[in-house]
Amino acid sequence: KLVEIENAIDEEKVYAVKSLAGCLRKHLKEVMFEYRPFPDNIGGNDCTFVSVFVQLFLPGIAAHIQRIGEMGYLYSGWNEEPNLPPVRSLGIRTSEHLSYGRFKQGLGSHIDEDSTYTVIFALSNPDHYGGGEFFVLDGQVLDNGDEERQHDPQPTKTMMKAKQFSAFVFLSTTDHGVQPITYGHREMWTNEFWVWEDAPFPHNRAFADEVEAFGWKVDANGGHVHNATWPTDEETDLLFMARNKTRKHDDEDDEDNFNPDEDGFWEDEDADGLSPDDGDFVDDEDFEDLEDYNGAPDLKIN
Repeated sequence: KLVEIENAIDEEKVYAVKSLAGCLRKHLKEVMFEYRPFPDNIGGNDCTFVSVFVQLFLPGIAAHIQRIGEMGYLYSGWNEEPNLPPVRSLGIRTSEHLSYGRFKQGLGSHIDEDSTYTVIFALSNPDHYGGGEFFVLDGQVLDNGDEERQHDPQPTKTMMKAKQFSAFVFLSTTDHGVQPITYGHREMWTNEFWVWEDAPFPHNRAFADEVEAFGWKVDANGGHVHNATWPTDEETDLLFMARNKTRKHDDEDDEDNFNPDEDGFWEDEDADGLSPDDGDFVDDEDFEDLEDYNGAPDLKIN
């Protein structure tokens, strides 16, 4: 089951995410950018990891991702499934700004392993690229008790072309992919939620075998279970107070007063025309492609 939410994000939020991605490619490219061909020659994408930085610099947008995911969770009926925790109780495993400019073959069928829910926002105008339909495969997994996933030889393939500013919310174990792109530029923003806390830097795309680095996990009731390898809440509070005692505060420099515009974080040059050959694919046309956001979120269940 997949939930499509139209008008899920507005133009201002899209501009902020694009600007953040451009800034990270400019200043932290070696750490936050990946030219990412998938195994078995099934395609790929150019990926800029924006997780951690979204929560740090755009906390309102990070909360908005969760709200959209929660809408999908409620309207899909997943809230009635005993083993599916609410999105609001989960952490962000990864947040990725994606471009398919160098991967015209699209992306073959795959799952988002280790994640629980995936929320994808469409940043491009669908009239400005050919092909590139998002698809899901239904009935593709046969439960025969084997460790390897077995595939239905004749799954049902559902394709849809996302409207700009819309979102797709689906279970991360759903096989999904992208049809070949015949022309133009397809750009998406994908976010995955999992049962651990927000993956810390530099875990751009954390995996289950790295959970020792995380502080809590979600239990079956949506509550948080403390990871014994981390300090307790009381110990964390003491560490926080000790750090603040040694820190010099200045009203003008305090991080709580950080202003992205005044401090140069959202400079136009962060999102100016960057060379696709270098993996920097956001240019002025991407921002001109933004249309007027119109209306409140509208849900469709496919």
